[in-house]
Amino acid sequence: MNTPFSLLRLSDLTMGREKAFASEYTPEIQANLLKLCTIVNAFLMDLGVKNRTVVSSGWRPATINNSTQNASKRSNHMKGLAIDIMDDKSQSLACSILARLDLLKLHGLYLEDPKSTIGKHTNWVHLQCVPPASGKHIFKP
Repeated sequence: MNTPFSLLRLSDLTMGREKAFASEYTPEIQANLLKLCTIVNAFLMDLGVKNRTVVSSGWRPATINNSTQNASKRSNHMKGLAIDIMDDKSQSLACSILARLDLLKLHGLYLEDPKSTIGKHTNWVHLQCVPPASGKHIFKP
């Protein structure tokens, strides 16, 4: 039986941490990650992304989150509700998303302002499936 093409897999979001931090990997976190993976896959496909994506940060146990530079103490990554996807230097993925805010809203996703996801060596796109405090689909951390 053929399985449908998937840009992301659950293992991309757990990053092997479900074994190393098994006591923190709860059924609720797993369910959140499965939901997030499904939503983000549908969104990326609707956006026209055809290549598998590279996750720079998926689920973060507390220890990982606490050692992640600039991470919120209550990050949605800790609950399995957020994902960071690698982007290129010109932020092509972020620009594609900004051009299709209708898809962001349709899939119930929220994007961290791309001005806040520029790194020294890499850029990324932060998506989450829960609204930020502002309730806006493009938000500042």
